[in-house]
Amino acid sequence: MRRYIADRDWLTVVLLPPYAPDLNPVEGIWSVLRPPAVPDLEVHRIP
Repeated sequence: MRRYIADRDWLTVVLLPPYAPDLNPVEGIWSVLRPPAVPDLEVHRIP
């Protein structure tokens, strides 16, 4: 990948942190707004 990037002068790569709640304050709200995980509720009926 580094060779691919180095061969292209027009390409700029910026490394970003994988998780940065300080840069995006909305991250803390998602845990409150996101509904809890719901298991698969498919109902099987026997004829």
